[in-house]
Amino acid sequence: MADLLPCPSCKAMLRVPAGAERVRCPQCKTQVAVPGAPVPVAKAVPRPAVPLPFDRPLTAVPIPVAKALPIEKPVVRGRVVREDEETDLKPKPRRRGREDEDNPRFQEMARLCYFARLGVRLLSVAAALSAGTALFYAAFLGSLAIASAPIPILLWLAITCLGLRVLFLIAGFICCLFGPPGMRSTSASGIVLTLLHAGLFIPLALFAVAMLWVVYRDPAAVTDSGVTRVVFAVSSAMNNLNSLTDYPWMFYRGDFIHGERMYIIMMICGALLEFAMMATLGTLVQFYASEGKGHELGFRSLKFVYRIIWVIGILGLFKLGVLLGFGFFGGEGFANQFFRIPHTLLTVAYFLWWAFAWYEQYTSMVESMEVITPSRYLDRRYSLDAI
Repeated sequence: MADLLPCPSCKAMLRVPAGAERVRCPQCKTQVAVPGAPVPVAKAVPRPAVPLPFDRPLTAVPIPVAKALPIEKPVVRGRVVREDEETDLKPKPRRRGREDEDNPRFQEMARLCYFARLGVRLLSVAAALSAGTALFYAAFLGSLAIASAPIPILLWLAITCLGLRVLFLIAGFICCLFGPPGMRSTSASGIVLTLLHAGLFIPLALFAVAMLWVVYRDPAAVTDSGVTRVVFAVSSAMNNLNSLTDYPWMFYRGDFIHGERMYIIMMICGALLEFAMMATLGTLVQFYASEGKGHELGFRSLKFVYRIIWVIGILGLFKLGVLLGFGFFGGEGFANQFFRIPHTLLTVAYFLWWAFAWYEQYTSMVESMEVITPSRYLDRRYSLDAI
C-alpha cells in the first residue's frame, strides 16, 4: 500500500508509490524527497599502482580516494489525495459487460429483474406449499393403510396448504407480468390455468367429501372395492394427475358408475390443466435462469416436468399389473378383497414422490433468483459462473 506525503509548498497530500525516492507535486511542481528512502552510495574503487619512469622506487604517498557522489534520484510525479478517498491503490475489477448504474437501460433492466425475482420468490413459496400438501396427504393415507384409523387433521392441513398454494401461484404470476417481456404472455397463461384449475377443484372436492361421508357414516357398509374408490376420489381431488394412474385398473375392473361420468371428465380436464400449469411454471423459471446465464438451473426446472409423464405412466401400469397378478393367483374375489392394500400404499408412495419433486423444484427456483440480476441479463456472454 502506498504512503501519503504532504507537499511543503501547497500542503497537498501526495500519494507516494512504493520504491519512489522523490515525488513531484502536480499542483506546484515542487520536488519532495521521500523520508526514510535509502540513499545509494558509490563504492570507492582503488586505482592500481602505476610504475614510475627510470625504475624509481614507489613512494609511500597514499593514493587519494575519490569522494562518493550522490546518485541522481529519480523523480516520480505524485498524486493529490482527497480526504474521502481510500488509500488502496489496487484498482477494483469491473465485470465484463457491466453497465453503468446511471445508464437508463441498466435501471430499466433492474426494475424488470426486481419483479421477476419477486414473482419467482412467490412461486417458490407455492412450490413449498405443494410439497407440504403432498406430504400431509401421504401421512393421512398412510394412517389409513397401516392403522386403519385416518387422522383428519392431516387431511385438513393438506387442504389448507393446497388453498394457500393457489393464492401464491396467482400472486407470483402477476408479478412476472411486470418482469422481462419474454415471459409476460406465459405469466398471463399461468394465471388463467391456475384459476381454471381452482374452479374445477370445488366440484371434485364435493364429490370426494360425499364419498368420505359415506365411509364415516357407516364404515361397515363399505366394501373392500369401495375403499379403493374412496381413495381414488379423494386422492384425485387433491392431485388430479393421480386419476391418470388409477384409470387403467378401473377400466379393467369396471369400477365406473354411469352417474359419475361428469366427475371423471372433470378429473381428466383437471389433470390436463395441472400438467399445463406445471409446464408453464417450469418454462417461466427456465427462461429467467437462462437469461441470467444459469443454463443448468433452467434445465433443472424443466426436468421436474419431464419426470411427471414417466412417473404417471409407470405407476398406472404397475397398479394394473398388481391387480392382474392378484386375479391370476387368487381369483377375482381375492383381488377385489386385497387389492386395496397395495393400491393405497402405491398412492402413498406417489404422493411422497410429489413431495420430493416439489421440494427439488423449490430449491431450483430459490437458486434461480440469484442469477436474475441486471448485470447478468445485460452481459453478452453465453454463460456465467453460478453465484
